[in-house]
Amino acid sequence: MCAACFADKPAAGALIRFFADGGGHDADRPRECARLLMEWTKEAMAAHGWGRQAPPPGQQ
Repeated sequence: MCAACFADKPAAGALIRFFADGGGHDADRPRECARLLMEWTKEAMAAHGWGRQAPPPGQQ
């Protein structure tokens, strides 16, 4: 992923900014990173026509 390829994608842009701002080296920000990674994953999957499937009942 690079800023030139994904600059117009909201979730990708947020993830790029997170790492550019040093978030990847901040031990206080793992939940933020996980949330941004999940949003980017959903955005990238949607761009290819893919989607996430709900987990089976009883699993989350």
